[in-house]
Amino acid sequence: MSRYLSYAQLDTIAGRVVRAYRKLPEVQAARVVHSVDPQLLLTKLLGLSVAFRHISWDGETLGMTSYEELEIEIFDKEEEFFSFDGKTVLIEKNLLPENQTGRRNFTIMHEGCHHVLRMLYPRDYAAGANARRVLRYRSTGETWSREEWQVDRLTSSILMPRELVEQAMIRVGQRGRIKWLCPDSEAYGRFCGMSELLGVSKQALCIRMMGMGLIEEAELYRPYGVDVLAGDDFDG
Repeated sequence: MSRYLSYAQLDTIAGRVVRAYRKLPEVQAARVVHSVDPQLLLTKLLGLSVAFRHISWDGETLGMTSYEELEIEIFDKEEEFFSFDGKTVLIEKNLLPENQTGRRNFTIMHEGCHHVLRMLYPRDYAAGANARRVLRYRSTGETWSREEWQVDRLTSSILMPRELVEQAMIRVGQRGRIKWLCPDSEAYGRFCGMSELLGVSKQALCIRMMGMGLIEEAELYRPYGVDVLAGDDFDG
């Protein structure tokens, strides 16, 4: 059973991760930081590797990782099996195109956050402590659990810290909170600009901003499934 962590605890962990990320030489060399690069964070801060393969026959599995060494079947033309070493995250190759940036970033950070929790709470998340030897992240959300919910929340807080969200609002000219957001609303263009600056999907940003009180009401269409309404959960 995974450890229970509150919103406040997860946000505190996210703040620690983001502060450590900002101290990386590659980040400090940038004059202005507009977004959190999850692949840089995983490789340089957490010491993880990121690999891209076709990892499920239906393309619904977006990411996978494991805390231990094991071999899994994949569906890539070049290889039939992938060997986990306990410090690698595996991402669906279909997320590599530019138009998948938001989902790719969320998935990479989601898998990395499993390892963040393992580093902080090794007794709860170490190899053998969790019945799930392979942690799978599917777009359908069918593997939802307390752990997956907590990892999603932590991912959102790391990729979209308040200071970067508010900075993005200033850069696109959005003054104050958005009262109503939908594709036909006056603020939608600015909101899309924020999504691009932060490198996240519009759906993920919408839910994050609603949680911050920066969007009052919203209705966005999720291209691969369900409409996003106020209070809906989002899988990335």
